[in-house]
Amino acid sequence: MRKKQKLLFGNKKCEECGSNYDVVLSTCPTCKHEDKDFESYGVPKNILWLPIYKQLLIFALGLIALNVVSLIAEIIFVNFYDPESPDFLILINTIRYSIITLSIGGVLIGNYRSFKDGFNKWWPYLLGLAGMFVITAFEMTYGTIVNLFHETTTNINQEAANSVITAYPALSILVLGFLGPIVEEFTYRVGLFSFFRRINRWLPYIVTPIIFAFIHFGFGSEGEELINELLNLPSYIFAGLVFSFLYDFFGLSAALTAHISNNLLSILFSLLLTKV
Repeated sequence: MRKKQKLLFGNKKCEECGSNYDVVLSTCPTCKHEDKDFESYGVPKNILWLPIYKQLLIFALGLIALNVVSLIAEIIFVNFYDPESPDFLILINTIRYSIITLSIGGVLIGNYRSFKDGFNKWWPYLLGLAGMFVITAFEMTYGTIVNLFHETTTNINQEAANSVITAYPALSILVLGFLGPIVEEFTYRVGLFSFFRRINRWLPYIVTPIIFAFIHFGFGSEGEELINELLNLPSYIFAGLVFSFLYDFFGLSAALTAHISNNLLSILFSLLLTKV
């Protein structure tokens, strides 16, 4: 019990070289000596464990810095584009997701080995695809039930995405289909979920999906628009739960696969609807 109590914020001392290192690591980073008591700590094995400061830094980059980059880009380009036009939206998203993706890559320097090891199995990718179908099934079922009582439409976030997809389908696949999910999975799974997972098993399943849902929420909405935003929230919360479950039990590759395939499917649907 004493060993489990110090999990998952403690340090342990290497019996071989005397170095102190993060308790979530099974081997000493200095001398590679294996901790014989590691199994008793109950550390989840599929999570991408990074130093605590890197977990918090990745979350800060994905949430705070992402908005700061967006604000700076908006100030620079607002005089050249209509802020609500697809041209402006695709430019801002391309800039911010590219910068944050590169920044997160810089944070991962020194941890590429543990990052790479999570992508060398094929079955998590299949589970990720299964997760995408579960999310799609939930959204269709939930939408059908809700519309029996109150007619809903796509929320502000999705409407903006749809306008960009229609205007720039190929670039949308890259930016919204790949870069966006990559940034969000590192921000909310590798950063936020992993950090709260150090505290206990259930807290990250509460905090992460809720924050993930509200980053897609149209703040400032009023009246009927606000009701529509609130009715769309459960779909985002459920998606956040599925991504978190896949990450916790099957690793980042499964969560990324589910998120990317879900976004790509949404892009496909959006393009098909514009042709109808």
